Amino acid sequence: MVGIAIVAVGAYFLLARKSPTSPSSPNNESEEMTEVKGSIKGLLSKGKSQKCVFENESGSGTLYFSSTGKMRGDFDATVDEKPTKTHMIVDGTTSYIWVEGEKMGFKTVFDTSDMNVDTSDLETTVQSGSIDADTETNYKCGLWITDTSKFSPPSEVDFQSFETMYTSEE
Repeated sequence: MVGIAIVAVGAYFLLARKSPTSPSSPNNESEEMTEVKGSIKGLLSKGKSQKCVFENESGSGTLYFSSTGKMRGDFDATVDEKPTKTHMIVDGTTSYIWVEGEKMGFKTVFDTSDMNVDTSDLETTVQSGSIDADTETNYKCGLWITDTSKFSPPSEVDFQSFETMYTSEE
């Protein structure tokens, strides 16, 4: 019985002496954010994994960039006096745009044969969702550990290409 007590006390002291681990960020992000002025296109072309946030008169948003050229944007704005959340994913060959709560979204497939950096067709894609990829904005950016799930379009949204929508309306 004394042996069990000694082992238990020894284990307690061994665990209590263990050096504390650094707290893990639950959002896979760095705690340090720096001010950056730039455009979505410019931030994407940097080729590094980072999370950027912004707020302006039009609304606010959070952008996630991967070092592999993928991007996700989550945007909050007020449309017709109603709060609206819009999302966008650009994976290098396809962009997806949808409004939270809607069953249908839009997708655009890029012609990658003439793309230098995964941003050459980003302007058209983003502007079609009322977001200008070239507009300079003040961001707060920090390093981000890539969470690949951020770049998967939601399965509950039916994404239609603009081409399909226009041909079906004729």
